[in-house]
Amino acid sequence: MVKVSRNTKKGHEILSMQLPKLQLPKLVISRRKALQYIALGGLSLSGACGAGNLLKRAPKRKSFDNFTENGIAADIPLEMVAIPAGTFWMGSPETEKDRHDNEGPQHKVSVPAFFMGKYEITQAQWRSVASWDAIERELSLEPSYFTGNDNLPVEQVLSLDAVEFCKRLSSRTGRKYRLPTEAEWEYSCRAVRPVETPENLTLELWNQKYLTRFYFGDDDNYSSLGDYAWLNINSNAKSHPVGEKKPNNFGLYDMSGNVGEWCQDDLDSSYQNAPNDGSAWEWEDQSDVFYLERVERGGSWLNDPKHCRSANRDGHLRESGGSPDLGFRVACSLSSMT
Repeated sequence: MVKVSRNTKKGHEILSMQLPKLQLPKLVISRRKALQYIALGGLSLSGACGAGNLLKRAPKRKSFDNFTENGIAADIPLEMVAIPAGTFWMGSPETEKDRHDNEGPQHKVSVPAFFMGKYEITQAQWRSVASWDAIERELSLEPSYFTGNDNLPVEQVLSLDAVEFCKRLSSRTGRKYRLPTEAEWEYSCRAVRPVETPENLTLELWNQKYLTRFYFGDDDNYSSLGDYAWLNINSNAKSHPVGEKKPNNFGLYDMSGNVGEWCQDDLDSSYQNAPNDGSAWEWEDQSDVFYLERVERGGSWLNDPKHCRSANRDGHLRESGGSPDLGFRVACSLSSMT
């Protein structure tokens, strides 16, 4: 959905090859077997029927289950979690502790099923994709401030860099990888499986039965947050390898803390007139890109607990220098899997 007004505001403080061509073996197969392969969508032929180079394509999936993407490299898997369709009330009530004004008004959103990265994108995953041919922009192989472990989340990447990463991965695998929308991100973070129908999911019912400040509970005294998140009280002022803390109920790790995460949406001062279908909310005028702020979610190793709440919203200039506490995870559209 496109925004028709503009309100920019300062986000949180900014801290300041090509791959060799594979030589695939020539295989001789029968015409019937070749046609079977083509019908299954798994292989394509070049050359005469009966002989030719077989080019592997991303397999199409018929079931809605978690899957592992091996299209980056054989030894660098990308684990994706199936997020079921559902309806929730996005944002926070005015009574929530440590709430910010841009988290309201609460509004009901129906999110279609999709896939979400189990972890934040790691430096190993980034380095591999960054070495592929550019689609729209070049990517630095080593953008991160913190290094020394391939499982550290990549950081110091611009929003447009994250989009380029997704485009390269989509082109290579045949699946539609992208940044999650802000609604998808919060829905995935809260990880609530509503048992009520959308019609019965009133705001009062949601706030009484399902709403908590963090995806594991309210944690008023922050006594449990350190079990789920790296933040300023336990991070030793640095990022940490992904997946070391407890996951949420969808099996997603580091949805609070470690590094903040880019979303598709442009930041607004409230949710007034926000879409209710889970789509991204972007400014109609994209000409002045430098001054546009993109949404970042989740809080980071740098932030205090209130910025790691499920409803917390921050923003970051899309074309400014990257921040060592800002990375991303990918989403994948279900439509590209069938």
